[in-house]
Amino acid sequence: MIKQIIEELRSATGIQMLRWSEITDKGVNNKVWKISCAQGKNYALKIYKPITNPEDIDRYYAETTFLKHCAAQKVEETPQLIYGSRSKGYNLLSWVDGVRPTGLTKADTDQIATFIKEINEVKGQKQFCRFHHAPDS
Repeated sequence: MIKQIIEELRSATGIQMLRWSEITDKGVNNKVWKISCAQGKNYALKIYKPITNPEDIDRYYAETTFLKHCAAQKVEETPQLIYGSRSKGYNLLSWVDGVRPTGLTKADTDQIATFIKEINEVKGQKQFCRFHHAPDS
């Protein structure tokens, strides 16, 4: 399955993907792959868990809507959506380096508060988005 998606992405984006490896300490609602390309550029490929019953949250739609909102609001702390396939349930995103937190400091809570404020500010033309709640996150 991953090879087929990589070929689709190569064809659709023209990005020369050299290597890919699954990130094993990921969430339970999707699979995440780190894609390595020429010139040292990396991307994240997220393959979302398919919806199997009507009560399931459409995680592809929820995350894609949120990322598009962040891009419109010029929120720089989130990955950029490069390419996506709703029918196949995946998104190619810009790679964001980071480290897994081991604790929570005042500086961390200040950064979190700033991020929440930033994603809720209306910049430019007024937009209204309905985001799904993530009850199991």
